[in-house]
Amino acid sequence: MTEVYAPFIAAMKKFAEAQELMSRGPGDFYVKQMVGAYIYLMENFAPFKAGDKVVLVKLLSPFPSGWAHCKHFIKIGAKCEVRHIICDENGFIVEVMFDDESWVDSAGGINPVEEFNKHTFTFRSDSFCEDF
Repeated sequence: MTEVYAPFIAAMKKFAEAQELMSRGPGDFYVKQMVGAYIYLMENFAPFKAGDKVVLVKLLSPFPSGWAHCKHFIKIGAKCEVRHIICDENGFIVEVMFDDESWVDSAGGINPVEEFNKHTFTFRSDSFCEDF
């Protein structure tokens, strides 16, 4: 039964190590250091910033089934605007809003989505290049 809890116990030990490290000085010092490092990373190494215009150069594979109704506008060459960008352990994650977001009616007609009703879609940063 103990082996079932091994990952949790290991995580708690890591948490205790972090707590011990932070107790060596004022906690806000370490938090400021972490926040400062993240801001420096985002300002100096993020490939895009909010408001940048980008072009989709790579589709997700497999294409998300929940996005099937969007295949007509989520395609290579689609223009987007970066709305938000974050970073995780695997790189930069970009939320975009497609310029030509639309929906298909029962007759097969393509209808543009009003600006205030557009959705954001999340991709890895290597799915885009700058829009020139």
